[in-house]
Amino acid sequence: MLTSRIILVSLFIVCLSACQTVKFGDLFSGSPESEKSAPSEAPMVKETAMQPQQLLSSLSVESKQTFSIDDESRAQKALEDSYTNQPSQWQNTSSELVILPVKTFEQETGKFCREYKGTVITKAKEIGITSTACRQDNGLWVRQLK
Repeated sequence: MLTSRIILVSLFIVCLSACQTVKFGDLFSGSPESEKSAPSEAPMVKETAMQPQQLLSSLSVESKQTFSIDDESRAQKALEDSYTNQPSQWQNTSSELVILPVKTFEQETGKFCREYKGTVITKAKEIGITSTACRQDNGLWVRQLK
């Protein structure tokens, strides 16, 4: 009985140690000083030019829209927390975004990857892409360039 409890507690600790927090403002914006200068009473949603490795970059190119750091954070969370074929969707200022993980697999190197569909829905059109992202050691999902 004691052995099984020790094993359960050990598994729990291992699972918790795999959880990591990523501060997207540092990763995707210019300098952290620019965020510090914003007034604290009104949170700003910062628009950013998509880098090729970001999850929404291909969708940004196809739809000719710029997405915020918050949108990229939500896409990251969708790949981290959603089950296969469980969509995550949210509304931003100009459209609705949907991220749908469709396949999860492990590379030979041991990194986990997910194929996902990204969709942006506006009043005029619906644009979708399919891409693959792999989870890095720091917990960040990075889109794989083909």
